Amino acid sequence: MKILFALNSFFPDSHAGTEVYVLGLARYLREQGHTVNIIAPSSKPRSYEYEGIHVYQYKVLTYSSSEELNGLRPPCVLDEFKSILGLLKPDIVHFHSYNRAMNSWHIKLAKEKGINVVFTTHVAGLFCIRSDLCYKGNFVCDGKIRLHRCMACYIHQRVGCPVLSELLAVGVNISNLLLPWLKNFKPFLYSVRKKKKDLALIYRYTDKIISISKWMVETYRINGIENVIPIVYEIVKGGFQSSETIADDVDIVPPSLNQKKDKIKLIFVGRLYPIKNVEILLDALSQIDYSKFDLIIAIILDKNSSAYYKSIRAKYDSMDFKSWHENISSEEVKQLILSSDMLCLPSRSEVAPLVIHEAFNCGVPILGSDIPAIREMVVNEKHGLLFKSNSLDSIKRTLNVIMADSSLIPILRNNVSQMSDINLVYKRIEEVYKEMVIDDKTI
Repeated sequence: MKILFALNSFFPDSHAGTEVYVLGLARYLREQGHTVNIIAPSSKPRSYEYEGIHVYQYKVLTYSSSEELNGLRPPCVLDEFKSILGLLKPDIVHFHSYNRAMNSWHIKLAKEKGINVVFTTHVAGLFCIRSDLCYKGNFVCDGKIRLHRCMACYIHQRVGCPVLSELLAVGVNISNLLLPWLKNFKPFLYSVRKKKKDLALIYRYTDKIISISKWMVETYRINGIENVIPIVYEIVKGGFQSSETIADDVDIVPPSLNQKKDKIKLIFVGRLYPIKNVEILLDALSQIDYSKFDLIIAIILDKNSSAYYKSIRAKYDSMDFKSWHENISSEEVKQLILSSDMLCLPSRSEVAPLVIHEAFNCGVPILGSDIPAIREMVVNEKHGLLFKSNSLDSIKRTLNVIMADSSLIPILRNNVSQMSDINLVYKRIEEVYKEMVIDDKTI
């Protein structure tokens, strides 16, 4: 088969969770004899190879009109995407991103050219205008798109006043009904309605929707989209591991727990982006006796987060922690996880965090927020400790519990076991592809 993966960015420009997942899938498919290419947007068109995978980048303008943002007209550079499809003539295009640079116009174009279309989202922003599924910052939302409720939640993020946000949301929805032309000047007014429209268009033009987490299947369902394929947990109970996460001869007992020490070693691994919420971990540590802890930070820098970066780095340095790492290799990350007592995942939103698999395969338990994606893999007080999402008091209490009981981390570690091979997941995705291509030939 000739398979084209479409996503917002790829190696070496970016190497976050989506890129790692797609690269692993591409490696597997190439080993099975399939042809795999990548297509992604960029500030300028170019093509290059990464690990023998050809990557095609089409140009996206830095500015989009209100009509484009509202989905009322196609992106002005859609022809470049179309040209690449014509050049490659894939059997399948699997979209892994959905945003202004890659959206329903691109999916529709692939479908109209007679190509099998598959869709997977790796972020909660497909359903949530705030991108974190955290209703007014207080509790985890079910993900159902509701015109008033979602707009009020989004406005609350901006103004902070519950009553005012409710009143303004009423005004926005009335303006959409009585003055629909306003959306051409203020895309914000149409943003929740566009979420509903986007889901409907994905459902209309996509042959298969694959979910990499179980909780998201339910989120699709309550938004009217059925028959989503839950790849990961359909095969493996409890997750999977990357074939390159840990070698067979590596001792999975963290070295830090094999020696007498005075400090508890925590590690945060991930993109430095507000939704990952590393600041709540730093704030919680700053309000307890943080001299009892070491905190390792291994981050992927986000190109648009310079101010955020400075604030996080300043908080970290103010507590005199000394292990800050940026854009390091997967092997170096693995060694840092192996040397740690717990991996911290304070995110406000995740879909299916690969870093949990990395930690479990290194024998390291999780300190994480109780959002659905983490609860699917981490049983509280068995594989780790979960705290209320986005709650400073809750994470502080959990850190104090860890400090007070020296036997707790070894007990949690003993409950952690290596996860099943991710190749089982990749194989199931390959089977979905094959079924689609065979159906085409039968028709």
